[in-house]
Amino acid sequence: MAVLRIISISRRGDIPAFHTPWLINRLGEGYCHFQTPYGGKIREVSLKPEDCDGLVFWTRNPFPLFKYINELKDRGYCFYFHFTITGYPNPLESHTPPLLKSIERFINLSEKIGSEAVHWRYDPVILSSLTSEAFHIENFSFIANKLKKSTGICTISFIQFYEKSRGNFKKITEQHGIRFDNPSMERKIKLAKTLKGIAAKNGINLRSCCDNSLLSAGILKGSCVGPEYLSLIKRQVAASTIRYGKPNWTASRGKPPEGLRPWKAELSSALPIIKWSYRTNKQTENSFKLCIRHCKKQELTVPKKKKLLQCNIIKTDSYGNWEKRPTRKGCACFESVDIGTYETCTFGCCYCYATRSRESALKHLKNYDKNDSILVRPKKFNNKNIRFTNAD
Repeated sequence: MAVLRIISISRRGDIPAFHTPWLINRLGEGYCHFQTPYGGKIREVSLKPEDCDGLVFWTRNPFPLFKYINELKDRGYCFYFHFTITGYPNPLESHTPPLLKSIERFINLSEKIGSEAVHWRYDPVILSSLTSEAFHIENFSFIANKLKKSTGICTISFIQFYEKSRGNFKKITEQHGIRFDNPSMERKIKLAKTLKGIAAKNGINLRSCCDNSLLSAGILKGSCVGPEYLSLIKRQVAASTIRYGKPNWTASRGKPPEGLRPWKAELSSALPIIKWSYRTNKQTENSFKLCIRHCKKQELTVPKKKKLLQCNIIKTDSYGNWEKRPTRKGCACFESVDIGTYETCTFGCCYCYATRSRESALKHLKNYDKNDSILVRPKKFNNKNIRFTNAD
C-alpha cells in the first residue's frame, strides 16, 4: 500500500508568515518543487489532498493563513500547527511579532481549528545574562497562563550551538555584552522540572524535542511530525460523519444494528470515514483495553466506556507503513517532505539554525515569485524549466 505523505511547511523557514500566497497557489496547482538542502537536487511532490496524509505548519505568525483555514478544511486537508512563542527580548529576537499579539493570534487559531491542532513551542530555551532561570520561570508562567485553554501540548528544547547560531551569538556578545551559557545537565533538568510543573498547572503537557537528557526530568519525548497527532485530528473530524457498515447506516439514522462495532479509521487526508465490522465480545473488550492504554500513554483523556465504541485509537502497529526519519540527533519525527528553503525567514532570531542572516532572507523575500513552482529558484534555472527527480 502506498504511503501518503506528511508535508512539513516548514522547518527551514516560516512559510505561513512570509509566503502564504505562494503556498496557496501551490496547493491550488496540486504540486510544488523544492531543493534538497544537501546535494541541491530539485524534486517534485504532490500537494493534492488525496496524496497528503497531512500538513504540519511551523510558524511564529499564522495570521496570513487565517482567511484560508476553512478552504483547507473544505478541500479535505488534515493539518496542525507548531506555533512558536518565546517572548525573548531584543536583541535575541529582533523582528518577531509582539508577545501579546502572538498570544492573541494563538488563541484565535485555537478557536478556529481546536486546541488539539495547535501546539505551543517554547523553543529553544536560552540561558544567558539576559535570560536567566528566573526570567524563564516568569516568562513561561505568563505565556502558559494565557494559553491554558488553547493548547494541550508545549514542546521545549535547550539551545544547541550550531555553526550559524554561534556566529550570531558572537556578534550579539560584541555589540550588547550579552553572555550565552552552555548549561550543565543538572541546570537543564532542574529548570525543565520547574517548567513542567508550571505547564501541568495550566493543563499543558510538556514534551522534549531532540533532547533525551530531559527524559530524566519526567518529560516525554515528542514527535513533532507524527501520524499520532494527525490521527487524533482525523478522529474528531470523523465523529461528525460516521457511517455504519453496509447498508449505509449513518449517525442521523440512529443506532447501528446489534453487534455492529467501530473497528478502524482510514488514514487518508480526505474526510475520513469510520469503517465498522462485526466482532466478538472478546474483541470488543480487548479494544477497550487498548484504547485505555493508548490514552494513558499519550496523556489523553480516557473516554467513558459507553463512548469507547466510537473511539478508533490507532494502534502502534498501524504506523507500520511509516518510518522514523530523524532530522538530527535525538529527533523522534516520522518521515515527511519539507517544502521550505533555508535563508527565507526574516524574523531575525539570533539563535536560528535555518537563517544565517536577516539580510540574506530579506533579499530572498524581495525576489521571490509567488507564482513560481519553487519557493526560491536556483540561479542556474533562471528562465529555464526545472528538472527534477520525483520525491518518490
